[in-house]
Amino acid sequence: MREIKFRVFAKDERFPKGKIHYPDTLTEIDEVMDQINTTDISLMQYTGLLDHNGKEIYEGDIIKTDFQKNAVVSFENGCFMIGGKRGISIDHYLNSGLQVIGNIHENPELLT
Repeated sequence: MREIKFRVFAKDERFPKGKIHYPDTLTEIDEVMDQINTTDISLMQYTGLLDHNGKEIYEGDIIKTDFQKNAVVSFENGCFMIGGKRGISIDHYLNSGLQVIGNIHENPELLT
């Protein structure tokens, strides 16, 4: 079973950037989220996968593959996708040299 982790990006400078780790239950996540104004943050879930450099891959990461231009990792229809709803499951890229090159919050220019 994969580790349940989230990365947080705050729209408000008062909130720290970083990772939240919830090792036990989704109930703990609900309890924490009830205390946070969710319009101020963006939560991105860990895919359970590493890129070819050993970096964790999260939702919202911008990745470079051997097969297409830079694309965003998203969670659609119960699985992690590359390229959105019409994209391809991230599982198809496991042996293709995925590389995290940024994320949609800190490096949006990588998508142009």
